[in-house]
Amino acid sequence: MPAPLLFVDNRGVAGACTAYRYQGASPAQVGDTFGVRFTTFGDVECPRHGAVQYRGNLYALSQDGVYVKDDPTVNTGAWTQAIVFTNPIASFPRNSGLHVVYIADAPWLVVVFGDAATSTFRWAKFDGTTWTQASSGTVVTNLNNMQEVVVYRNVIHMFGHTTTSPKTITFDPASESFATVANDNNVSNGENAACVFNDRLFMVYRASGPLISLQEFTGGAWVAIPGSVPGFAPQTVTAGVAKWALFTDGTFLYGMVSAPTAAGWRCLQWDNTLGTPTDITAAVLPAGLKAAADGGTYPGANGTARMVACLDQDTDPAIADIWLFQAQDGNSGTPFALWQWNGPAALITQVDSGGNVGHAIPSGLNHGGEHIWTAGELDIALTGKAAVVGGERLKWRGYGAPGAADKKVKFFFNKEGEPALLQCTLTAVTVLSGSPAGSPSVAANEVTGVDADPTVEYAATWDIGTDGVLAGDRVQVKAQLSI
Repeated sequence: MPAPLLFVDNRGVAGACTAYRYQGASPAQVGDTFGVRFTTFGDVECPRHGAVQYRGNLYALSQDGVYVKDDPTVNTGAWTQAIVFTNPIASFPRNSGLHVVYIADAPWLVVVFGDAATSTFRWAKFDGTTWTQASSGTVVTNLNNMQEVVVYRNVIHMFGHTTTSPKTITFDPASESFATVANDNNVSNGENAACVFNDRLFMVYRASGPLISLQEFTGGAWVAIPGSVPGFAPQTVTAGVAKWALFTDGTFLYGMVSAPTAAGWRCLQWDNTLGTPTDITAAVLPAGLKAAADGGTYPGANGTARMVACLDQDTDPAIADIWLFQAQDGNSGTPFALWQWNGPAALITQVDSGGNVGHAIPSGLNHGGEHIWTAGELDIALTGKAAVVGGERLKWRGYGAPGAADKKVKFFFNKEGEPALLQCTLTAVTVLSGSPAGSPSVAANEVTGVDADPTVEYAATWDIGTDGVLAGDRVQVKAQLSI
């Protein structure tokens, strides 16, 4: 089973929101109800990123603002509104969900939402102490079907569709600036999926023709990858309801897309050359997910089917387990089937079923564990980095168990913006501020004697030369705090 993920029931019929902790596909309520649901377009949009763990606290998204759990060490209890949105639009498609984004090497909590009074985007961000929100002037009128949101190079990319053409809206929290980018003139755009592969942002969706198009976001524009279109046209899907998946294992890029003509799924595989994809449907999909023409018995209708990929790198940071949440349609109450990805040469296996497709899911492959939560668990936040003699200094604070220096910290990295799977070579550690219960030390690339006290800031020296990181390389780093 994947590590416990945070979901939120925050759209549909009028009423309050509910946060859930999913163990597999089985939800358990977290705390009391809170806030106000999104209602307009509520039952068909693909909800996302409803709750995050940030600096030792638990935050959840409502139509009227962001709420923080009063006591994150227990499953029960009340939520308190942390920020009140100004004139929020009631519809979910105008909201990015909650994201942890790094600004000047420090983690911030960021959300983008619509202003009903001005029909423009607003943003709110939190540095752990102070919330800030402001209007952007970027018009959001008719930006529907926002089925995918991805953080790439610390910029939020929101994939939506207007009444006339598909769009990608980007928000850079550092410069507090928006940009609007036109996508290809596709048929639907509702089912689009995006993923970072080799430090490049890609999107797959049903383009004009209709054909399946793989495109790269480069130079501020979407550019079609020559020769990347498979030799079949996917079944027509319902805009804003259907959802495809795009994900990577670090070696290949995979796309779960609608089969041609009849209901069912197909799986495509692209290598580093990004040429014509290989159809690996027969190797990885069981009969229950394949169309009849592919020898399958898929019972649903792809017009409203959904497939969402999630990454679990917390159970074992050296292994990126990929999990697929699949649903027959987008109707609230429809359960998920949870599938485990077993590589490009083995069938995926179903490990659980349950939950509700109407719950906001933490889709994505590059989050740093902030969507994974257990009451009272330890938490760690990277607070900065700096070049030093012998490498890079990684700064952090721990949360959850102050007063005992019995914790351990490891760091993992990847040079290409993908899941951080390689353990960092560490040479030294120091206490930058605060008064920890003990003295830390480094052995076998692990820091021991760490106090999970947020008033204490530590720094470890990472030998980037030994790990093959060069000047100008883009590196993603993940920290693990454990007992």
